[in-house]
Amino acid sequence: MFSGVGKIDDEIRTALELGILMLNVESYAELERIEVIAKELDTVARISVRVNPNIDPKTHPYISTGLHENKFGVDIDTAKRIYIKCKNSDNLDPQGIHLHIGSQLTQLKPITESVVIVADLVRNLHALDIELKFFDIGGGLGIVYDDEVLIDTNEYAQAVLKALFGLDITIICEPGRSMVGNSGTFVTKVLYEKINGDKRFVIVDGAMNDLIRPALYNAYHSVEVLEKSENASDCNLVGP
Repeated sequence: MFSGVGKIDDEIRTALELGILMLNVESYAELERIEVIAKELDTVARISVRVNPNIDPKTHPYISTGLHENKFGVDIDTAKRIYIKCKNSDNLDPQGIHLHIGSQLTQLKPITESVVIVADLVRNLHALDIELKFFDIGGGLGIVYDDEVLIDTNEYAQAVLKALFGLDITIICEPGRSMVGNSGTFVTKVLYEKINGDKRFVIVDGAMNDLIRPALYNAYHSVEVLEKSENASDCNLVGP
């Protein structure tokens, strides 16, 4: 699956030449570009559409992707137009549908609501004799950084299956950080300590280029001190 809102011609051409499963379309203009390139290559592009269900994922706004104010995906009406164009094209084959409303999701309700909305679109397309093979439910399941209460994966699976009940379709999911997010550790060492007024700074050899998330959107990462001092006090942990 080739996703992204800004695919360039060379990338689209290479994807078609390699015969990837689907190109995940994010706009009507992109679909028109894909059709032109597919025609030049005398091939058929397998198409999926990323649908924006306009659901608030209840996560940090910087990692929200499922609202109309976000750049990702297309609304329901535009998605229908894309699928109808695919059906009537000699170089486009509509095969899939996709949604992904955000990252670090800790509530099941927004996910379920999104899947229900997009599943209804699949059923409406069926009435237009457009049969899709793949339903990508996205990902975004959160992990524990601080004291988050996580979504139960069994409840998540059951909610998705219920929403897709009756559809003869292959489900694709993107486990992302829920599978690998807690598997790594960023190791850094203290270089200096300094006091400015009433602030204590501990300067380490790791910086934003190594771990940008805290500076970018106030993401929390727990810190484990390997060599602990008996005289502990609050400090500001900063990079060079």
